[in-house]
Amino acid sequence: MRRRKAHYYRRTTLIAVFCAGTLIGIGVARRMQFDALLAGLFLSIMIGAVRRRSAMAVVITLLTGLYIGGWQGSIYMRKLALFDSYYNQTVTLVGTAMNDGVYGKQTALTFDLNGLMVKETGQSLVGSVGVSGFGENMVFRGDVLEVSGKMRAGTGSHQGWMSFAKLRVVRRDTSLIEQVRHKFSAGMLSALPEPLGSFAMGLLIGQRSGLPEATSEDLLHVGLVHIIAVSGYNLTIILRAGVTLFGSRSKYQTMVFSISLISVFLLLTGSSASIVRASIVSAMSIAAWYYGRAFKPVTLILLAAAGTALVNPLYIWGDMGWYLSFLAFYGVMILGPLVHERLLPPLVRDNMLVGIGMESLCAEVMTLPIVLHVFG
Repeated sequence: MRRRKAHYYRRTTLIAVFCAGTLIGIGVARRMQFDALLAGLFLSIMIGAVRRRSAMAVVITLLTGLYIGGWQGSIYMRKLALFDSYYNQTVTLVGTAMNDGVYGKQTALTFDLNGLMVKETGQSLVGSVGVSGFGENMVFRGDVLEVSGKMRAGTGSHQGWMSFAKLRVVRRDTSLIEQVRHKFSAGMLSALPEPLGSFAMGLLIGQRSGLPEATSEDLLHVGLVHIIAVSGYNLTIILRAGVTLFGSRSKYQTMVFSISLISVFLLLTGSSASIVRASIVSAMSIAAWYYGRAFKPVTLILLAAAGTALVNPLYIWGDMGWYLSFLAFYGVMILGPLVHERLLPPLVRDNMLVGIGMESLCAEVMTLPIVLHVFG
């Protein structure tokens, strides 16, 4: 007992415990409400307790994260309740397209809409609505639209869904980033024949709108559709390029160049759960490298997960891409090195292709259970 009382926990351990409590709180908030007063009370107690870094501090830190996450989740639950009055009603939503429209089987443009406002009442809504409709030749990411139709309850990451909606573009996104993205797409599609051009766009920036349906079906059938979705591995390549180009010159130049590339890549690819997570983790990793620090993989995973879930609790409530992203990240950062050191023969440990293959296999192993459960 004396040894346990005298033990001091590291700050990184307390950070990991706080993040774990936050994630649990957000998840529980789906079923119960949390009070802001208790969250503030636990926060004030934690500030005084963490200095001792004792076992009691760990418990208080866990409860503080639990109540702060639950409080944020409760706020979002009250906002989501506003959707109930609009389900099975014909409404007009004004919002921003989250991705480029894709033509479905009924020649309808399909895309996701966020930044929602109900035109009839002027009420703002959180989350996203899946839209399938007619009235415009094309919808690009960032366009502001009016969408009219009957809204049904959504599933997964969608809070609602509109089919056979009437579409009207209110304003096109003419920002510099979108202009660069469109020119890059046009250049890639001009340089490569189809379906290689669309396939390359999927590999580089996750743009699937131009991919032929037959190619998409082939990738789906063989279980390789994930390779045309941007992920943390894209950013790993970017970080390695930054270190290769500037690593021998200046750590500051390497950090600035890498962060700049990450920012541009995030703007080009959009704000999906997987790429936001990957950008946060990559930025923290390069910052830690610059200051001569090292993140424990578990702490880094929990910190990124709690940060993204606090900003948007909808990730943890129904975004399957968010879960798959962190499971794959766990496989690459934790399972991969363990297998590499304990199971691989010494002769092949330094082989780059073997390392890439092992990381990919570990990511697949971690995501396989949830993929089988959700997608069959």
